[in-house]
Amino acid sequence: MPRIQSSIVILAIATALVAAAIPATGAPPEPWRAKVDPWVLDAAAAGEVEFLVFLADQADVSPAAGLGSKREKGEYVYRTLSEHAARTQASLSRTLDRMGVAWQPFWVANMIWVRGDASALAALAARADVAHLYANPHVTLDAATAEAPDAGVLRLRSARTSGRNAAQDASFQDASIRDANL
Repeated sequence: MPRIQSSIVILAIATALVAAAIPATGAPPEPWRAKVDPWVLDAAAAGEVEFLVFLADQADVSPAAGLGSKREKGEYVYRTLSEHAARTQASLSRTLDRMGVAWQPFWVANMIWVRGDASALAALAARADVAHLYANPHVTLDAATAEAPDAGVLRLRSARTSGRNAAQDASFQDASIRDANL
C-alpha cells in the first residue's frame, strides 16, 4: 500500500507542475515577443530602453570574393551594404520618425539603434521586416580593471624578467607598466 500512495503523491506533484507551467489565461503568448531579447522586455517594462533592431533582409556580399584586388572588394562591399541598408531601412525609418523615438541607422549589419518604450518595442517587433530586437545595455568598466596591465603584458613581462636579479626585475617591471599605459 505505501508504494501506491507514493505513486499517487508523485503523480499529483507532476500534475501540479504541469498545470503551473500552462498560462492561467490560456491565451498563447504574443508572437512578436519571441523576436525580443528578454533583457529588452524587462527593461522596457520600467520605461524607455535602448535596443538594436536587426532587419531580416541582409545584404549578400559573397560576390566580392570573385573580385581581383582588395580595393575592388572593399568598394563592392561598402557600396552593396550601404545601398542595401538605405533601401531596406527606408520604411522602418519613416515609422520611427512618426513614433517620435530616437534612432540611428547602421549599414554594416543592417540594423538600427532605437531608444523607445514598450509600445514602440511591440510595434517594431511585430513588423515582418524585423528579424530580432537585441539588447544594448550600458556597460561600465571598473576603474581598477581599466588601469590594470593586460594579461598579455603580464605574461610578456614574466618571460622577459627570468634570470634577472630583484633590482633589475623591479626596474624592468616599472618600465613595462609605463610602456603598457602609453
